[in-house]
Amino acid sequence: LSLQRSCATNDVAVEPAFELRFLFEPRKEVSCCLQLTNKTDGFLAFNIKVNKNKYRAQPSIGTMPPCSKCYVIVTLRPQGAAPPNMQCHDMLLVQSISISEQLASEDTQISYQEVFKTTLAEKVVDEVKLPIVYVPLLDG
Repeated sequence: LSLQRSCATNDVAVEPAFELRFLFEPRKEVSCCLQLTNKTDGFLAFNIKVNKNKYRAQPSIGTMPPCSKCYVIVTLRPQGAAPPNMQCHDMLLVQSISISEQLASEDTQISYQEVFKTTLAEKVVDEVKLPIVYVPLLDG
């Protein structure tokens, strides 16, 4: 019995759905917003995974009540220069897993980390991968 789901039945809807775009400016911090929507009737824990040397996600981990939305601010840390041809090969990963209402009310980050470690081993984590795209700043 496999509990792994296909991408078509993700518990969490992620907006933007196809890619995360940053208006790239050298030596400047740039942020964009990610909207997570819990499409289930149960509580979900989420975990945002991204290259921590280049990006910051706030919040990067948390819970979502049934049928709720959550906004995550993803920030590109200041980069010295744009990559060649603005090519970025980074990915942002949104992991989610069903949790009990009891675990949701405990609200301890340690237990979330443990939940994700345990469930990743069992491969029951729902994942959405978003490519990260740099958009050049056009001089107007």
